[in-house]
Amino acid sequence: MRKFLPIILLISATTTGVLSQEMAVPVGVQHTLLMKVLAFDRTLQARGGDEIVIGVLYQSKYRPSLLAKDELMSIAEATMQKINNTVVRWHPIDISVTGDMRASLTKHHVDILYVAPVRSVDIDVITSVCRASHILTLTGVSEFVEEGLAVGIGIKGKRPQIEINLAAAKAAGADFTSQLLKVAKIVE
Repeated sequence: MRKFLPIILLISATTTGVLSQEMAVPVGVQHTLLMKVLAFDRTLQARGGDEIVIGVLYQSKYRPSLLAKDELMSIAEATMQKINNTVVRWHPIDISVTGDMRASLTKHHVDILYVAPVRSVDIDVITSVCRASHILTLTGVSEFVEEGLAVGIGIKGKRPQIEINLAAAKAAGADFTSQLLKVAKIVE
């Protein structure tokens, strides 16, 4: 048993690290920061008019994804949300059941897409569909920003950090103010 202890500890540490690194910032904090980030997008009102629809892309069979979606939807239902006098409505989209993501985003009139933790999903596909439709992408998974999603909430030290993939944000039609860009980590 003693000879297996280091292996068990290594597996335990590796597994814990992988799960905790997916979203380093709690969903409630992400929500607050992302709503503030969106207020700094000069194109926000033109993007949605009187109402902004934020789709929440998740996988129902992947627990971290489902939990993130449930928490976001719970926050959305508990509060009437507005950004710069524009009503915000959240709509869940289960990527496990959605055969055609583009059609689903169009059907639900999604203006912005939050991507929860997902596995075995090509982020490039999400990125290209959203860019083609000028849908701004948000996430709480730092790696997804590096892979091409526009805005994320990561962590620096022990504090949340706004991360912006400037090329992805511009491709989606976003125009963030210099005030936001000064405090954000710009990802190339």
